[in-house]
Amino acid sequence: MLLRVTNKNSFTLVDKYDGIEYTFKPNEPVVIEEEAARHFFGYGTPDKVPYLVRQGWCVSSDKTDDAMKKLNNFVFEQGSVEFKGADETESEMANESVEDDDLPADVLELKNKVKSTQKASRLPPTTM
Repeated sequence: MLLRVTNKNSFTLVDKYDGIEYTFKPNEPVVIEEEAARHFFGYGTPDKVPYLVRQGWCVSSDKTDDAMKKLNNFVFEQGSVEFKGADETESEMANESVEDDDLPADVLELKNKVKSTQKASRLPPTTM
């Protein structure tokens, strides 16, 4: 699942997940995978303290409330991807392709990050 994350804090957060660097500037939505949101913010987990510590926002137990305020200023919106129905032919679907110029900036950025990660993770074939 994809999430759009908007940082409502006054600071920028930069973090990495699975070899991809993400920058969360104030009030600029960023599209990320759910697994990345879990890694950065503890999205979907009940105990947020390990994630607050990981971000450096909670260095002692008396700082938990302030750290949670920072975390709560990240807004998460769930998104979905729709696939064309099976009754459409491949040629009909090909005629409806979307050019990169027509994609929203955050989706294009994620697409390019995924492409570069895929290229970097390809290993040459081995022979036995």
